[in-house]
Amino acid sequence: MKKTFLEQFYFEILSNHSAKIALSTTLLFPSLGFIYEYLLLRDFGINVIMFSSPSDFLLSAFKKPIIPIAYVIVFFSFVFIGCLEAFFIKNKNSKKGLVINIITPTILLILTITLIVKKAEEHSKNIKNTNKFYISLDLKKPKKISNHPKDLVMISASGDYIFLYQRNGKSHIIPKSQIISITQIPYNI
Repeated sequence: MKKTFLEQFYFEILSNHSAKIALSTTLLFPSLGFIYEYLLLRDFGINVIMFSSPSDFLLSAFKKPIIPIAYVIVFFSFVFIGCLEAFFIKNKNSKKGLVINIITPTILLILTITLIVKKAEEHSKNIKNTNKFYISLDLKKPKKISNHPKDLVMISASGDYIFLYQRNGKSHIIPKSQIISITQIPYNI
C-alpha cells in the first residue's frame, strides 16, 4: 500500500529527526516553564534565578498546566509548518517554503511567550487578590513574619525555598530547611 504524502512526511520527520525532536522538547519545554516562573516571581520582586537549581529549571514546565498546552501548540504548529514547507518544495516553489519556515516560527514563539506572560500576570493578580486560602507556617527558629495570621499566601516554591506574599505587599523567601510545617488553610474556617 502506497503511503500518502503526509504519512510519508511524518515518517521521515520521526525517523530522520527524532534526536532534534527530543532535544528541542528537552530545551523548549522547561524554558517555557522557567519563563512563566520568572515572570510570576519578578512581579513580587523576587529574582528566581538566584534561588533556583538545575532541577528547578527542568521541573518548572510541570508546575502549571498552561506550559504543556503551550508546548503542544508550538510543537504541532512546527509540524504543520514543516508540512507546508514540504508541500511548497514538492510543488517547486521553495521561496514560499523558505519564507514560511523563517517567519512562522518567529510569530508562533512570540504568540506563545505572549500567552505565557498573560497567564503569569493573571496568576500574580489572583495571588494578590485571593481570599480563598492563607498559609500557616511553623519555623525552626521562631520568627514572626506577619502580625496578621491570614496575611500570607504562597506564590511558588523551588527545590530549596518557599516564596510567600504578604498582603501588605512584602514578599518572603523561606528556606525549606527552616520550615517545620506549612499548612494551606481556607479563609472561611
